[in-house]
Amino acid sequence: MDKPTLLECFSYIFYYTSSIIGPSCEFSDFRKFIYLEEDYSNIKMKDAVLAGLPDLVKSVLLMYPLLFMSKPYNIEFHADPQFHTYSVFQQVK
Repeated sequence: MDKPTLLECFSYIFYYTSSIIGPSCEFSDFRKFIYLEEDYSNIKMKDAVLAGLPDLVKSVLLMYPLLFMSKPYNIEFHADPQFHTYSVFQQVK
């Protein structure tokens, strides 16, 4: 196997399904998946994209209230001496 490019290295490092929620994945398997080689050659990309599309739409729609309807974050609130007298719920709020 030839040396990986810098982009391949960074994409493997930040491959969230392996590092956060899924089983670990070796670099050789990751590279085969990215280039659709061997076991991964018969993945139908159109079906895979269409299967994930509803979740993407839901995520974008749920971001709207969070970003545009919530009150702005006030960093100066933490510098207030009275901040430490509040309960944890009030501090997070």
